[in-house]
Amino acid sequence: MPMMDATPGAEVPASLPRRTVLSLAATLAGGLLAGTARAQAAWPSKPVRLVLPSGPGGGADIFSRPLAEWLGKELGQTFVVDNRPGALGVLAHDQVVRQPPDGHTLLISFAAAVLGNKVMNSKLAHDPIGDLKPIGLIGGDGGNLLIATPDLPVNNLADVIAMARAQNGGLSYGSWGIG
Repeated sequence: MPMMDATPGAEVPASLPRRTVLSLAATLAGGLLAGTARAQAAWPSKPVRLVLPSGPGGGADIFSRPLAEWLGKELGQTFVVDNRPGALGVLAHDQVVRQPPDGHTLLISFAAAVLGNKVMNSKLAHDPIGDLKPIGLIGGDGGNLLIATPDLPVNNLADVIAMARAQNGGLSYGSWGIG
């Protein structure tokens, strides 16, 4: 599948070859339905929820809404984005873990939320690694950006580290969550 552009207003492919659509459907549903011997209804047989651990308007949301629209058109079923921000993704992850494993509730999350919760929070209601199964990489392999205002006198990470040391840790930063 071609990489989706997360830019607001970016166009989603109108259609893809049947093989690509079937591959996507197999990727999304295969892990959840594997090992079942009895006959089952075609997937998706009802609307699919894409649960996000972030609020509306964030990067994942801006990417997921066009993806949901595209999947709906390609697979002939409604895909709904369900924003569940809070607690470094725990609220969204808990919501997905509690649903039946039928492929109709999927989580679009961040590696930092899954791994961060595993490392920093031993009292979770779910195991972020054991109770969730990755079924696909969406949006590329990038994950984090270091961004500064243009008037900051730095050009790379080494410059930022040198500035922080010179100011004895006096720099401030913003992050999407704790940890």
